[in-house]
Amino acid sequence: MKYLGVLLMSVVIFQSCTDEETGSLQEQNDTQIETQSNGIDDQLANRWVYKERVNAEGTKRLEFGDEASQRIIRMESNGHFMIYDSITDERIIEKGVPRIAKKSSGQWETDGMKLILRHIENDTIRIEELLIERLESGELVTATENRGRVTYFSLD
Repeated sequence: MKYLGVLLMSVVIFQSCTDEETGSLQEQNDTQIETQSNGIDDQLANRWVYKERVNAEGTKRLEFGDEASQRIIRMESNGHFMIYDSITDERIIEKGVPRIAKKSSGQWETDGMKLILRHIENDTIRIEELLIERLESGELVTATENRGRVTYFSLD
């Protein structure tokens, strides 16, 4: 009977220790996942200038930007984004053309390595999902089935 009490007490103590370790490991995993997704979000919250688009086959290349303007996507840390053309040629601006021409805006978020843009257009929301292929050293490369790959460079 005495041994049964000691054995029961040992099981309770062992279970308590195991639950604490499991809870601690789960907290570490949750923190690590949150830090990774926050890291991507923090890196994306930036101004990105479109550099080029290449179709899925790699046969057609469209380079953005010329002497007169740049296409920019600004993603803010609060989840808002805006895509706009920024006129850089002062001669055009002097003729009365606005410096910024808004193309689209809405809300953005990430889901793993997927960037989700919810474009707000009149009374509808258009969802665009972009696979993040590379995000490093001020360069962002995304891909979709219908647009191919788009490369952006950080302005900030």
